[in-house]
Amino acid sequence: MKILIIAASLRQGSYNKKLATLITQEIGKSHDMELLDFKNLTAPLYDGDIEASQGAPQETLAFADKIRKSQALIIATPEYNYSIPGTLKNVIDERRADLRRGARRPRQRAAPARRARGRVSSLTLIPCV
Repeated sequence: MKILIIAASLRQGSYNKKLATLITQEIGKSHDMELLDFKNLTAPLYDGDIEASQGAPQETLAFADKIRKSQALIIATPEYNYSIPGTLKNVIDERRADLRRGARRPRQRAAPARRARGRVSSLTLIPCV
């Protein structure tokens, strides 16, 4: 099974990146895994006018293509102000129609937390965007 795991944090020492790396190492023993680090994704801010006049940015098209080619998706995301990070929301907004085409694949959300209810808001909101 081809599984894409997204580390949706920009911080170098992010717990989410560590969690995504650990999941990749463990599940990668029995499945084809690809780890996508948001630090390496240089997607511009979404602008519908630019998309209408110039087309979608190559970075976001490549991101959507990786998701479409995967058979399962795992997103390891931090929580900012009780929501998902703007970087993740921006990429989802940019390629929303493309991402919905593969919406039937198995999905999972993951986030490390230091307290019992930590990350509940961001994990709950991902299916909504």
